[in-house]
Amino acid sequence: MQQNIEDLVNRKVEEKLKEYGFRRPEPKRILAPKWVQLKREIKNWCYVQETTDTNRAGWKTYHDAIYKAIRVAIDLPKIDEMTDKEAERARKVFEYIANERILTKIERKI
Repeated sequence: MQQNIEDLVNRKVEEKLKEYGFRRPEPKRILAPKWVQLKREIKNWCYVQETTDTNRAGWKTYHDAIYKAIRVAIDLPKIDEMTDKEAERARKVFEYIANERILTKIERKI
């Protein structure tokens, strides 16, 4: 009996909230663990590039370029919605860009 009353009250409260345009907050997204790790690595790499780059590009420039390349390569509308499998592919894109950057710096010194 007590449970029925609580259910009825909860239902009525929900109806009134909807009537006045209030909604419950959306549940928080849970990011794929491999993507969280890769995000950290990308961020750190971008800061290192910023401090060692002779072009004086900011970390945000590197960050945006890498994220855009990942989004295009994997065809993601929202990058934070990627799965662990997609994060593995994103890692390959990032590693390719990082390696090309290193090669470019080496070639400039030669």
